[in-house]
Amino acid sequence: MWVYGLPFQNGVVFHDKDSNTLRFSLRKIDFGYAIKGEIPVSFKRVEVFKVKADSAQVFGKMCVVGPDFVVGFLKHNGGIIEIEKQKDYLVGYLNCYKKGFEERSCSEASFVILQGCKREFLLKEYLRLVARENEIVLTPSSSFTVLTAGFRDLDQRIFEAKNCGCQVLLLRELEGSLEDFVRKCRNNGLLAGIEVEFEPVFLEKLRKHGFQFFEVFFEENDRNHVEKARQVLKDLVLVAKGVSPLTTIALTDGLVLKNAKMSLQDLVKNSLLQKITPLYVEVDDFTEEWLKVCGALGYGVIFNKRADRVDYAKVSCVGKVYAQQCEIIYLDKNNVHKKFLVSKDSLRTEDELASRLVKHTKLRQDGRFFYFYDER
Repeated sequence: MWVYGLPFQNGVVFHDKDSNTLRFSLRKIDFGYAIKGEIPVSFKRVEVFKVKADSAQVFGKMCVVGPDFVVGFLKHNGGIIEIEKQKDYLVGYLNCYKKGFEERSCSEASFVILQGCKREFLLKEYLRLVARENEIVLTPSSSFTVLTAGFRDLDQRIFEAKNCGCQVLLLRELEGSLEDFVRKCRNNGLLAGIEVEFEPVFLEKLRKHGFQFFEVFFEENDRNHVEKARQVLKDLVLVAKGVSPLTTIALTDGLVLKNAKMSLQDLVKNSLLQKITPLYVEVDDFTEEWLKVCGALGYGVIFNKRADRVDYAKVSCVGKVYAQQCEIIYLDKNNVHKKFLVSKDSLRTEDELASRLVKHTKLRQDGRFFYFYDER
């Protein structure tokens, strides 16, 4: 294996280039190593890790998952992370040559090498480490259901949104009165949303118009751009599109996955990313099974055409995500413990488990509430 373009063996790597030195710290952790590098911007584009592509796949634009290993970025400050396929290898890079980085003396990037266990376990451990490194509190998803709309069919779409329990009406055109759109949404108990490309001045203008939900497309996988969008929008809902989860982490209220229709198993596998950020999926057409899986896993759903009600689970967990049949175990809104068996394009509900879980609330001495479940 290679790190920073050099052989990695027994936890040792070093590199000097001209008068610049790549500084890093290496720490032994459970199941592998954590490596933090301080990279002079004069390196421009540095190879952070390189692994054989045999039986390995890129996951979430932030890590490489093999049969018994995971190599992935943990955190970066400055620069843009990239993972590329080069012949027989998957290579992770940190780009420091983009405009705006020249004023920095160095960029930082940390990553982990985990190995020795099955990939599902290592992937979950990797995401746990990402959450810890970025100080993310793992809480249940609070995603919205969203219906797109235009000015011509606005009244009809408002009716559909209310009938299907959607909370947000998302505008995808600008040829009309933005004030009227916002006013009608508010009068009908809906959040006024809009889809735009990243442009700080325009975002500020839309914020002042009263929009509350922003789906923002970022052309580059640049955390600095996401930080700027967050500064402009303050505490309004920001859902990112076109960037990796690690780029948005702790800055946005969600991330839209790619538009290509995912299989049911893809939905299950990608749901692991909700350990670090809420997820949204866009859909034109959908099946009842597809919607059930989204509800069980807590996905926010953006309906481009017709909408339907999404029944969300209270809590859920997934297993066997790399098997031919995945598992979803969840607690529905009636506190009934259920289980889905998910293959690529089909869904089977296993007989309801006999136990029912009851939610309890305790008030701590410090004034905080503690929630737990036990069987009835």
